[in-house]
Amino acid sequence: MPQRTWTETADQPLEEQVGGILPALLLAGPLLVQQRREREEAERCRREEEHRRYQEAERRRLDDNRWLRFTELATRWRQSDEVRRFLEVLDQHADVADSLTNGQSVSEWLSWARTRLAAFDPLAVGAAGVFEDLLKITSWTYRQ
Repeated sequence: MPQRTWTETADQPLEEQVGGILPALLLAGPLLVQQRREREEAERCRREEEHRRYQEAERRRLDDNRWLRFTELATRWRQSDEVRRFLEVLDQHADVADSLTNGQSVSEWLSWARTRLAAFDPLAVGAAGVFEDLLKITSWTYRQ
C-alpha cells in the first residue's frame, strides 16, 4: 500500500519527498475517478428508487381518491332513490295541484324537485358517465 501522508521534518524536507509523492498521486488518480463514478451511480440508483416510491404513492393516492369518489356517488344514488320515491308519494297526493305555495303551484314545485334530482342523481348520466366522472379524479382531488 502506498504511503498516504507526508510530513516535512528538519532532516527530510518536502522537496526530497516528491519522488514518493508523485507515484502515489498517479496511482490515486484512477482510484478517485472510480470512486466518483461509483458515487454517481449510487446517487442515480437512489434517485430512481425515490422516483419509483413517489410514483407508487401517487398511484395509491389516485386509486384511494377514485374509490372515495365512487362511494360518494353510491351515497348520492341511494339519496336519489329515496328522493325519487318521495316525489312519487307527493305526486300521488298532489290533489291540490292548483294550490299555491309561496306563489308557485304544487306541480311547479314537483317539477323543480325533479330537475334538481336529475342533476343530483349520478345515474342520470348512465354507467359510462359515472366512470367518466372517476377519470376526472386526480391524486390531488382529496387530500387526507
